[in-house]
Amino acid sequence: MNLLNQLPDVMIITDTDGTIVEWNQRAEELFLQSRHAVIGLSLTQNILTSPTAHKWWKHLQHTLSEVHYWEGEFPFDRLDHKQLWLFIRAKSIMLDDNRPAIMLIGTQLQGHEIRERAVWTALDFSHHELHNILSSVGDMVCKYNLFQKAMVFVSPSCLKLTGYTEYEFIDNPALFLNIIHAEDRQEMENALSDMRPNEVINLDYRISHKEGHTYWVRNSMTPILDNEDTVVDVICAITDITPYYELSDLKSQLIRMASHDLKHPLAIAMGYFGVLLEDINPMLDEAQHSMTQWITESHELMNGMLTELADLEQVGMKGVHATEKIEWLALVDKVLEQSALQLENHQHQISIGRPATAFTVRGEAIRLHQVLFNLVSNAIKYTPDGGKIEVRVFVENQRVYTEVQDNGAGVPEDFRAKLFKPFSRAKSPETAHIPGTGLGLSLVKSIIEQHDGEVIYRPETKGSTFGFWLPIIEA
Repeated sequence: MNLLNQLPDVMIITDTDGTIVEWNQRAEELFLQSRHAVIGLSLTQNILTSPTAHKWWKHLQHTLSEVHYWEGEFPFDRLDHKQLWLFIRAKSIMLDDNRPAIMLIGTQLQGHEIRERAVWTALDFSHHELHNILSSVGDMVCKYNLFQKAMVFVSPSCLKLTGYTEYEFIDNPALFLNIIHAEDRQEMENALSDMRPNEVINLDYRISHKEGHTYWVRNSMTPILDNEDTVVDVICAITDITPYYELSDLKSQLIRMASHDLKHPLAIAMGYFGVLLEDINPMLDEAQHSMTQWITESHELMNGMLTELADLEQVGMKGVHATEKIEWLALVDKVLEQSALQLENHQHQISIGRPATAFTVRGEAIRLHQVLFNLVSNAIKYTPDGGKIEVRVFVENQRVYTEVQDNGAGVPEDFRAKLFKPFSRAKSPETAHIPGTGLGLSLVKSIIEQHDGEVIYRPETKGSTFGFWLPIIEA
């Protein structure tokens, strides 16, 4: 003990719970309390009495339970209510009776050091609190530096989601991208390289857990700018959405089963009813003719609904194969040619505006044909006989716009927000008699967006304009 009393630094030894076991002469001088008066008492009752000091002590105890050594600065409380700043080196030790203990060696700081250390201590506590908060959040939060192409911060919750610790991500810059499924990695790399100021990107992709499992995650990416408004870092909040995709797969299986199982008996019913109708048609009166017409239209509506439902699900699950080069004006001509009989039956006038120069888009021809045919058919169907329909094709900013305008009843204002949602149909006296599934426009939207385009709706003074744009690849 004589040797300890000769130390120029404060030396305090406590049990792991903070009970003072030893206290040298330098501690007596600085804290104005004798060794005999404090041994057996708690640190938090004598020199760590403030709420901030309590928090620091808990932080220190937790740290030493994991790494066995810590150093830093903190204010202590004296009996005369003055604050004393010490640079502390803390270490876990064992006492002679094999009890675990904590040894604190403290050096008094000067005025200019105290001001500087106070700032660093506040930052240290803020970092510790942020660490605790992020540890309790289920999402993996990280900061990715675009220039270093590496993580500069990762929350501890990464361990549960990926099986890797934050230290493994920091030490291995390639790990963040390497755990992404090979088929999804390029899309993620493109999203990072294309980040723009004030733009938030949400991206779903698959990752491989350290133990070999595959999970679906959603990454919400927010850019961080430097003083020159250049994107330097990206904050990523990554959420496990595997249950959502599993539920979506189950829903898709049920829809495919339902559409397939219902189509077979429906086809039998439609076939036999057609045969029966040929035999009994001459014997039916006007009211009975109306009934058979209702039955036929109901069969056709059900068949159309099952077909569109299967199409919508197939596009949603498998996507489109946007690999063909399509001469767009030729596809438009083909759709209008196939719609000629329908236009004639309804006595509609049609006008066509189109550029003189041909150009090419990339996509799946059968799906884009389906989109345009759907819009033209809707315009014919929802415009009273003898109406006017205008098809316009024009080019702006490397995009081809294709619009179909009618002079029908239009879309009620309170329904316009639901236009492209599945099973949504506008209800108005003018269109109540027209059969439909409410799936056509949602299918149009899904197909166009998977071709990197966008759907268009514009109300007109009389009627509506529906359309879309697609990127041009060759002119």
